[in-house]
Amino acid sequence: MVMKYRLKGEKMYKYLMFDLDGTLVESGEGIVASAKHALNKMGWKMLADNEFMKFIGPPLFDSFRDLCGMNPEEADRAIDIYREHYESAGYLLAPMYEGVEEMLRKLKDKGHTLMVVTSKPAPIAEKIIEKHGIDKYFVNLTGPTHEEKTVHKDVMIKRAFKKNGITDPKSAVMIGDRKFDIEAANKHGVDSIAVMYGYGNREEFEKYGATHIAEKCEDIVGLV
Repeated sequence: MVMKYRLKGEKMYKYLMFDLDGTLVESGEGIVASAKHALNKMGWKMLADNEFMKFIGPPLFDSFRDLCGMNPEEADRAIDIYREHYESAGYLLAPMYEGVEEMLRKLKDKGHTLMVVTSKPAPIAEKIIEKHGIDKYFVNLTGPTHEEKTVHKDVMIKRAFKKNGITDPKSAVMIGDRKFDIEAANKHGVDSIAVMYGYGNREEFEKYGATHIAEKCEDIVGLV
């Protein structure tokens, strides 16, 4: 896929929906540490290190069920242990990617409406963007509640549309780093920008039909 830039005067996206993990912050270390803590506390068999990286992106319930072979009750218990650890220490292990704040500033200055749309529980996600001081760039954040164990990204996009009064799917774009972002966007007829600096790869993005691919943060400014 060739990265496409919009021509001067061509209609831009008004609403920019940003994924959090792997798009705004490099959250892998904290996610993996909390997942390992949950398995260790439950006396569960540890996964290989490369398997733990698969926790980044999908809902936790799906990961504990599909990667670890847990039944629903065990997965719920693992999520509770994970979140207790993540909210006390794990979320601190999520540095912001280089160039993110400058990109957000430029996009806001250009008149775009920025929002965070994530599968991470909203209270935790809000703590992360506030910690980095980038909450000022977003009109709001859409994420599941603590009580919701498995909510996929397409549901979050639908909620973000309703929250922000978005009626035209083509006025919005989903910006993320995994197939989950692309699939969710496609389901709602929304374009997507897949970022290469996160946890996905070009093969994944092309397979699932990303509209654009951005190598660096600054490329996003030219794509919208």
